[in-house]
Amino acid sequence: ELPRGSRAAAEALLGAAAVFLEDEGSRHRGINLVGPVVVSMQTYPGVRKIQVAACTILFHLTAAHLSEEAAADQVGKCGALGPLCQAMRDLECNAELQRLAIGVLANVSKLGNEFKTLGVKAGGIQATLTAMRRFPKDAALQASGIAALTHLCDTVGRSATCAKQGGLEAVVAAVRRHGRAQRVAELGFIILCMFCDDPQLRQYVGMSGALQLAASFAKSGQADEARRWARELEQEFAEEEAP
Repeated sequence: ELPRGSRAAAEALLGAAAVFLEDEGSRHRGINLVGPVVVSMQTYPGVRKIQVAACTILFHLTAAHLSEEAAADQVGKCGALGPLCQAMRDLECNAELQRLAIGVLANVSKLGNEFKTLGVKAGGIQATLTAMRRFPKDAALQASGIAALTHLCDTVGRSATCAKQGGLEAVVAAVRRHGRAQRVAELGFIILCMFCDDPQLRQYVGMSGALQLAASFAKSGQADEARRWARELEQEFAEEEAP
């Protein structure tokens, strides 16, 4: 358990834990840190060093090791998504924190509907879109942002919420700027195909410039997932226009 009432001690211990968990082989040993880390985030809201270190720990625990799903499940069940999204709002100009927090949001929300709902209720969609608009040149953040939105917006209602908050424009802008870098195009075309499940959203996708982007990727010589999903998006509209 991290010490209460001592901000300096909390900063030091969280920083040390974040460094320790850089080693992928050690991450499975840190699952018990989730609870104390969440408490620290709640105790010191808006404190940059604590929030960044906490997000670093949670990101390491939910990625790139054999127990990552168990750790992500623990992160979700310990109530981390609320403080995580609050940190994104409090420190919205900190690119490192935004990138880490979005990664955690993506890693946890992909596990099931319970965590998707918690992420949406915590304001995860809006926080992610705000970060994507604030840091448009950060390809890794854009890719993680689209991945998080894909997990959070897996129903028509959530997709509509995302679209109303500027999600379509954010995704199209990311694909246009970054292309295949960090799998941005692949992830972008996947979520655009998801949006097409709703007739009204399909219309918005058609007006967003996404089809022109899809056409350019579909004709590219590189046979990869980006081209495959670009063709899937084209097919969505080809089937609609067929007599």
